[in-house]
Amino acid sequence: MAIEAIQVGGYKPNQLLKIADGVSTTGTELNSTSWTELLALIGGTTSQYVKSGSANFTAAPQWTGVPSGASDLVNKSYVDSQVSAGLPDVGTAGTYAKVTTDTKGRVTSGSALIEADVPTLSTAGKVSGNAINSGTLGGSTAISSSGNLVTTGTVQGATVGATNVRVFNGANYVQLSAPVLGGNLSLSLPAADGAAGTLMKTNGAGQLSFGTLASTDIPSLDTAKLTTGVLPIARGGTGLGSYGNNSVLVSNGTGSAISSLNCALGEVIKFDASGFAGCGTDSAGSGSQWTTTGSDIYYSTGKVGIGTSSPQRTFHVSTSSNGTPTIAVLENTDTTNNNGINFSFRGATTSTGATNFNEFGAIQLGITEHSHATQNSAMKFYTRLNGALVMPLSIDATGSVKAHSLIATPAGNIGIGTTNPQARLEVAGQSRSVNSAGAAQTNGAAAIDWNNGNAQTLSVDCATTTFTNMLDAGTYILAVTETGTSTCVFSQAGLTFYFSPANGARTSGQRTVYSFQRIGNDVYVSCIKGFQ
Repeated sequence: MAIEAIQVGGYKPNQLLKIADGVSTTGTELNSTSWTELLALIGGTTSQYVKSGSANFTAAPQWTGVPSGASDLVNKSYVDSQVSAGLPDVGTAGTYAKVTTDTKGRVTSGSALIEADVPTLSTAGKVSGNAINSGTLGGSTAISSSGNLVTTGTVQGATVGATNVRVFNGANYVQLSAPVLGGNLSLSLPAADGAAGTLMKTNGAGQLSFGTLASTDIPSLDTAKLTTGVLPIARGGTGLGSYGNNSVLVSNGTGSAISSLNCALGEVIKFDASGFAGCGTDSAGSGSQWTTTGSDIYYSTGKVGIGTSSPQRTFHVSTSSNGTPTIAVLENTDTTNNNGINFSFRGATTSTGATNFNEFGAIQLGITEHSHATQNSAMKFYTRLNGALVMPLSIDATGSVKAHSLIATPAGNIGIGTTNPQARLEVAGQSRSVNSAGAAQTNGAAAIDWNNGNAQTLSVDCATTTFTNMLDAGTYILAVTETGTSTCVFSQAGLTFYFSPANGARTSGQRTVYSFQRIGNDVYVSCIKGFQ
C-alpha cells in the first residue's frame, strides 16, 4: 500500500496534473494563464486554439455578421488571415450585372444582361419609377394587360392628366378626356362600324350602337326658338319667311306655292276663272248665301241642313245615335228667378214690325225657381183661339192654378177641365170611349175588340161571341140589337164569366144590354132584357 504524498517536489497534491494513462511528459510547468485557458478548452468555452507545430495558444478565428440560418455561411467571414487566404480565386475581379456561381455559392464568371434575361412583367405593381419616355414599342405581339391602364405624369413630353389619353401622330395628337364623374362609367363599343351618316346611341346601360334617329328621338321644339329660316310647304310649312296678322294662306297659282292674302274689312276671298284667289267685295251668286245686316245674319233662299247634305225641309236636323240624343238646346243665360224660354209658332202677317209679331202657338219652359236647391220649372203649351192665347196643356211642377184644359201634377195626377186633380185621372165634365172614327163601334160579327171603345153594339147572333183586349179593372157595355132568343155566350182566353141574373134566353123581338166588369181573371156580367 502506497502512502499518499503530502508534497511532490515542493508542490501540493492539488497543484499536480494527473495523467490517466500513467505516462508522464516533460515540459515547463503551467502558469496561471495557461491553466485557465486549459480549463476553458476542456469546458468548451475557450476563445483560443493551438496551431499545428506550435505549443502556444493563438486567438481563435471569429465570425462576423449575423447568420440567417444554422447552415448559412454567406454572411460569415473569417478574421484569421490564414483561413481567408485559403479561398481560391475564380473568375475575373470586377462589377457585373449577371454572375454565375458554383455549388458552394462561389462566383465563377460575370457578364452583362441580355434581353432574354428580363422576365415578363405582371401588372401587380412591379413596375415603378419613371415612365418609358424614349424608344419605340414594336414587334408583332400586341400589348396585352389583364389589369387597368392608368395614365399619369408625362407622355411624349406633354403633361396629360389621369383622365386623359393621347394618341400621337408625329408632333400632333388626338386627346380623349373623361369628364368629372361621381362614379365608375363602363361603355361597351359596337362590334362593327356603322354605315355612313349613322349616329352612335346608348341604350342607357352603357351599350353603344350605331343607328339612325327615330321620330321619338327628336324632342318637341319650342316654336319661339324658330326665329330664322323658312319651313317648306313639302314639310308642312308655309314657304314664307314671315306671316302677318289678319292674313290667310292661299295658293299663288304656281303649283304648290303659297302666298299670304290680307283682305280689307268687308272684303271676301274670291277665286277667278284660273283658280287664283284674291280679295274683293261680295256680289250676288258669288259669295255666301248668308247675308249680314248690322249684327244680324239671315238666309233667304234654299234649305238649311245640319247633319245632312240634302235637307228635305227649310230646316232639317239629322243625327245617327244609339239612344235618345239631344237634337237642340235653347238656353236663357239669365240667372234670376222666373226666367224662361219660349219656342213660338206663327203664320204670315199682313204688316211688318215687331209689334205685329203674334205667336199662333208656343211651347214655353218657365223656370219658376232658379236656385240649385229646387230647380222648379213648368212646361206649357199655348195656342191661340179667336185672337187670344189659351193654354190647352200645362205640365206644372208647382201645381199652381192656371186656366188649363189638361194638367199633370207632381203627384202623378192628370186633370182634364180641373186645376187640382185628386185621382190619377180626373175629368171635369163628360168622358167617352169611341173608335178611331169618333163614334161607338158597331160590330157585324160575333168578335168584339174592346180597343175600339168601352161601349159597342152587336148586330148578329151572340151565341158564340169572343172578346179581345178586355183589360183588368175595365168596365164595358155591349148592346145586342139582334132580336132573336138565343142565349149569349161570351169568352176571352183565361177569363171566367159570372152572370146576375142567371144567363138565359133573350126576349124575342127585343134588344138586350149587357154590362161587364173585369176584376182579375173574373168577369161579372149583368143584363137587362126586353128593350122595345
